Amino acid sequence: MKQHTLNVEPRTTTGKGESRAVRRDGFIPAVIYGGGQPNAHVVVAEKEIRTALRDGAAKSIVTLNAPEGTGLAIIKATQYDALGDHLEHVDFYRVTMDRPVHLPIPLVTRGRAPGEQLGGIVEHLVREVTVSCLPTDIPDGIFVDIGELGVGQGIHLGAIPAPPGVSYLDPPDTAVVVCKASRMAKAATEAEEAAEKAAAEAAVAGEPVEGEETPPAAPGKATPAPAKGSTPKKEK
Repeated sequence: MKQHTLNVEPRTTTGKGESRAVRRDGFIPAVIYGGGQPNAHVVVAEKEIRTALRDGAAKSIVTLNAPEGTGLAIIKATQYDALGDHLEHVDFYRVTMDRPVHLPIPLVTRGRAPGEQLGGIVEHLVREVTVSCLPTDIPDGIFVDIGELGVGQGIHLGAIPAPPGVSYLDPPDTAVVVCKASRMAKAATEAEEAAEKAAAEAAVAGEPVEGEETPPAAPGKATPAPAKGSTPKKEK
């Protein structure tokens, strides 16, 4: 588990106007809560928190350095503007080393699915799962082995071994990854099935199957059928 450290400063006033002023100065308003302690309103440098978030701080323990001391927390929530471009607020939740924490952990696939060699496409249905564990047991990722995944097959969360000290909070029947047939492979399979069906139907009806030659007529002179309205001639 990677460690992250952030420096925070107390914030004595709150409100939309104050928050806008804080952001103009290059800081992001934040709150620290939980742990049986009063809420603490703080600010953190925007550049510092953005770098930490890009480095995976949202899925790990964060050390908060404040004037009154140092504490551990997880990033419980982040708020962005309507366009999702500008970070506006951060929620920190205090943690202790002897109490489990709940947080999302990314899923990482390992190996290559045999179904890909047959034209299949591996699709990730879930990118992360929520786990419960002590801060010292937080994994960097949950590894999913796809080395035996064939076309039309999938892997559910319940089939993925959890790391030591970690338990999943998501349902075990959660579909995590599947190997689907590609459109071209699916079209080829459907065309082949349609051809086989047509051949079977033709065989039942006694009709020649496409690609096969019509059997030759039996030897001997064929007698033409009389024309319509004519009288057959009598033999002498």
